[in-house]
Amino acid sequence: MKILINGAGGKLGRELTLYFGTLGYEVVALDRNTWDITDEKQTQQMISGIRPDVLIHCAAYTKVDFCESNQEVAEEIHSIATRQIAQCCQEYGVRMVYISTNYVFEGTKRSGYKESDPTRPLNHYGWTKRQGELAVEEFCSNGIIIRTSWLYGHIGANFVTSIWKNAEQGAALRVVKDEIGNPTYAIDFADCLCRLLQEKETKGIYHVSGSGVCSWYEFALEILKQAKVNARIQAITTEEMGRKAIRPINSVLISERNIQLPDWRDALKRFFIRELQDNEGN
Repeated sequence: MKILINGAGGKLGRELTLYFGTLGYEVVALDRNTWDITDEKQTQQMISGIRPDVLIHCAAYTKVDFCESNQEVAEEIHSIATRQIAQCCQEYGVRMVYISTNYVFEGTKRSGYKESDPTRPLNHYGWTKRQGELAVEEFCSNGIIIRTSWLYGHIGANFVTSIWKNAEQGAALRVVKDEIGNPTYAIDFADCLCRLLQEKETKGIYHVSGSGVCSWYEFALEILKQAKVNARIQAITTEEMGRKAIRPINSVLISERNIQLPDWRDALKRFFIRELQDNEGN
C-alpha cells in the first residue's frame, strides 16, 4: 500500500509518517513547502503523479483562535482545498482519509456525540472543518472521515508536554475545569487508522478517540501524577480563560461503529513509559 500524507510537517502528520514507515508501508510525506494544497493545479499534479492507494489529509490549521481571527485562511485550507483534494482522489481512484474534529459539535448534549448526531459548530475552526467533511462526502465516494479529539503524542508541543514541562520549570498553571472530552494518544489513533485501512469497505464517518472522559483540569492532574511532578494547578472556567473562539463544553466523542481505543489513563501511562525510554536512549 502506498500512502501519501500531506501536512507531514505538522504533529499528527509526522506521527503518522513515522508509524506507517516503521510498519513497512511505502509512505510519501509532503509538507507545506513541497505541496501547497491551496494550489489546485499542484494538487492535481501531486495526486496524479504519485498515484497513492491512500491519501491521509492531515494539513490543517489546528489553532482554534487563529482560525477565528483568520477566517478566510481557515476556509481556504479546510474547505476549499479539501474539496479539490476530494475531487482529485475520486478522479484517480484514491482512498481519502480526512482528519476532522470534535469541534464540529456544539457541546450541549450531556451524553456526548455519536457519528450520526447532527453537527452545529460554535467556532470558525469547527465550521470550516465541517465544510471539509461535507466536501469529502459529496465528492469522494470511498472517503473516510475521522473525527478525533485532544490529540497528543511524542512529536511537537501539545497539552501533555506543555503541562509536564511547565510544571517542571515551576510555571504557574491555569487549566479549564468545565470543558470535557476524550484525550487521544497519537499511537493509539494510528493503530486504529491502520486497522480501518486494512478493511476495503471502510468509508464514511468514524469517531476515533481515547476511551473515558475527563475535563482539561482532570487531564492535567493525571499528567502531573504520572510524570511524578509536584505542582499546583489553578482550576478556572472557560469564561475566565478569555479566549477568542467559543469552545464546546462537552465535546465527548462516542463511537456507534464499534471503534474503541484504550482508556485515556492507560494511554497516558504508555506515553510516559516511551518518553522515559527515549530519554534514556539519548
